[in-house]
Amino acid sequence: MPLYPFLCAIIGLYVIVRVALPSRLSWPLKIVVSILLFACAEKLYLTRLYYGSLTAYSMSVPVAIVTGILNAFVIMLFLLALLRDICWLLRFLLRRKRSRSPRSGQIGLTAAAAFLAVFSVWSALKVPAVSEVTLSIPNLPPALTGLRIVQLSDLHIGPIFKEKWLSDVVREVNRLHPDIIAITGDLSDGHPSSQGKNLAPLKDLKARYGTYIVLGNHDYYASAPQWLTFLRNLGLTVLTNEHVSLEITGSGQTARFTVAGVTDPAAQRTGMEAPNVQKALKGSSGIRLLLAHNPVLAKGSASAGANIQLSGHTHGGQILPMAPLVAQFNQGYSFGTYTVGDMQLYVSRGTGLWSGVPIRLLCPSEITLLTLQPESPKK
Repeated sequence: MPLYPFLCAIIGLYVIVRVALPSRLSWPLKIVVSILLFACAEKLYLTRLYYGSLTAYSMSVPVAIVTGILNAFVIMLFLLALLRDICWLLRFLLRRKRSRSPRSGQIGLTAAAAFLAVFSVWSALKVPAVSEVTLSIPNLPPALTGLRIVQLSDLHIGPIFKEKWLSDVVREVNRLHPDIIAITGDLSDGHPSSQGKNLAPLKDLKARYGTYIVLGNHDYYASAPQWLTFLRNLGLTVLTNEHVSLEITGSGQTARFTVAGVTDPAAQRTGMEAPNVQKALKGSSGIRLLLAHNPVLAKGSASAGANIQLSGHTHGGQILPMAPLVAQFNQGYSFGTYTVGDMQLYVSRGTGLWSGVPIRLLCPSEITLLTLQPESPKK
């Protein structure tokens, strides 16, 4: 059984016990409110029951946004109530001056949760800003100094993110005039038959040396073979445990550059080839860029000789305090730049996000512009 119904049940029950039941509402209203809160907490489970899936369903945009806000409201109420109770407990243990009961201030707590819920959903749905990152690469050839790579990840085109949103993202990417565009998986929450039109703007991406894609776990859950065909028909290069060799010209010189990509661990569940970094890099040369949706492959990538790995999958935790927890399930990686052996790993917070939980708080989505620079000599 999935873990999420139990985690959501804990959140819902905590809010009921610590916020709804201590309120001044009449008991009939308390019961009604408690049922509604628990239903909002279990939004994912109810979605799965109704649509039969969490990754490919036809929920309308208004319904997806409203249910997202209601779910966010319960999550924010849980976090605020938990923070309030922890503060009260610390004051009690330290035997400080008596504070008000942690059951007080319910109206203010509810109002704050409602504001944060609306704000977090708005933050999740807007077109992301550009996040500029410099990667310092040992022994970087002069021709590759200043190479500009734009990374998109976790677009999750589907119930919420549609063609118009993606067109705006593509416009922002083209404005950056990248040398290479890398898309690191989870392009869609649906099948090409229903979401192909919404992903069509990808054909308008422009990069000097091309656009390269790997699929993510959601793409495999939906319909990976059909997506491979669809994306390649758009003129995009999808890498499945393989690589492409490029000749990059810069500073009056030419250098070889490899763009490799692997499948996702979820591929095996659908009868497709498991990720194989050794196979993807076999016969490659020069500076090696590896695209892998899941960052947990990083140590193997570094051992295989990759110089750079770009990943996504984690969404950065979506709520900043959740980042350490997310890292625990991803070998210590949540978002940002990591040094793994001699390799630089960048984990994107995601350009979009799964519509099942359309929430971002202090963890914004991103269009990532990565610029390569030579590593400074060690003193």
